[in-house]
Amino acid sequence: MKNLHAIILFVLLISMSTGTIIGGSFQPVRIIIILYFIYFLKAIIKYKASLKSDMPLCFGMFFFILWILYGLISLSWSPSPMSGLTSELIAMMIGFLSLPLLLILSKNVDNLDVVTRKALLVCFLITAILAIYELLTGNHFSDRTERILRGGGEFIDVPFAAVGFGNINNYGLFISFVSPYLLCGILESKTSRVKLIFVLAFMLGFIFIILNGQQLGITVLSLYVLLFILFYIRKVKLKYVIVGLFSVLLLLAILPLEDILVTIRFRLANENIMAISPYNVRLSLSLIGLGMLRDSFGFGVGAGAFEDFIIDNRLYIYTRGIINPHNLFIEILAQYGILIFSLFCFLLIIILFYTKKNKFISPGFKMIVYFTIVSLPFLGLMNSRSLGQTFFWVFINLTIIISVYKPKYYKKS
Repeated sequence: MKNLHAIILFVLLISMSTGTIIGGSFQPVRIIIILYFIYFLKAIIKYKASLKSDMPLCFGMFFFILWILYGLISLSWSPSPMSGLTSELIAMMIGFLSLPLLLILSKNVDNLDVVTRKALLVCFLITAILAIYELLTGNHFSDRTERILRGGGEFIDVPFAAVGFGNINNYGLFISFVSPYLLCGILESKTSRVKLIFVLAFMLGFIFIILNGQQLGITVLSLYVLLFILFYIRKVKLKYVIVGLFSVLLLLAILPLEDILVTIRFRLANENIMAISPYNVRLSLSLIGLGMLRDSFGFGVGAGAFEDFIIDNRLYIYTRGIINPHNLFIEILAQYGILIFSLFCFLLIIILFYTKKNKFISPGFKMIVYFTIVSLPFLGLMNSRSLGQTFFWVFINLTIIISVYKPKYYKKS
């Protein structure tokens, strides 16, 4: 590390490895964002962005402020104003603060791409060590258990890895967000040893997704691999892939594969049945969310009000008792209405547009943004709720920073 800003960026990104349950509301990543936002507040206020060249950044800042203000106003008609304030708006605001903080850090960091991908590599490897421990020992960092019904009517606990993220869906989302940075490391790292570490890390992430039986995660990472092969694999030597694959096979040799394979078959078969069932829970939740939008005349039912609306109207009888939206776009549309939803979609579009026209960033850095934004409809289906997840907003805000990144421009202070 050459300077303090690079160290702080490194620490901020690594802190996401603690997940969402360690520290509860006082997750390490949230504390770091708040403390360093205050520390750099003077620099943030002084910073002048160009509306022409930094459109995603300027629009993102404006939009996030508008979103919080709209959310606060929506509490006046929300069925659960206190819950909406504490469990969603405050959490979202902390996530939004990561954008100006990442801006100030990135404009003072040399080789932002190298620092970012190495920090997220370390971040993932910390979780990987804990995930392997969970799979080998059956001990977990949350009280949650994964159970399936085997022959004879016997329920058994099955292996899974959730680390500090509370459940396999949140951990799968984290792996899916990290994976483009790992692929970038494979593509652009200078030494064979570092390339190999990134290859191994990506394969490990894919293995965790498979062992957890996450169909959406498998789909997203398979899409990444396909696009990577089509556009970038010619720049990566085959020996790195072979050695990485061999290392992963050695790991699989020591895992409790019999129980894990039973788990995979159960989960994937269960999800496939759900996908064609007329009682599809996710579909029911989406339809209910659209009903919320209709009943609120397009304004949304209020910040954090999705679950309470379902409970108050006894709609959980159509969703097998599940009350979380399980869909990022429905979550936004149902709670915040057409205006916020439209502006969010516009933000994603201009991120892609400005990334494409940015001549200061490498193909690997552009790949990160493309993979993240294009796969977001799938990523938004992976966990129960997204808006209150701080790590979700850190990854989204990283794509904004990348889209406007210009090394010489950011060095000015």
